[in-house]
Amino acid sequence: MAGEWILGRNVFWRGVALLISVLLLGGCETQRDGLDYAAIARKVGPPKAGHARIVVLREKGFGGIVDGAWDVQLDGTPMIGLKTGTFAFADRPNGKHE
Repeated sequence: MAGEWILGRNVFWRGVALLISVLLLGGCETQRDGLDYAAIARKVGPPKAGHARIVVLREKGFGGIVDGAWDVQLDGTPMIGLKTGTFAFADRPNGKHE
């Protein structure tokens, strides 16, 4: 009987240690710090004449482990998935776009 109690106590404390580890590691994810749009715009340059640059930005914030990407489309064409603190851009001819 005493052996079963000790074994149960060890399993309990291992579970507690595992839970604490998961909580600590889950808190490691912080803000996303990627390239900013101004740096990219300098590198890529302005859009060509008669075109406009359309930029979609998802603000910085706590991304977390389960930060799912948002599906973004421009004129029915998929752009990259936007995660927290990222952006996507495309150069298109002037006019209305969806």
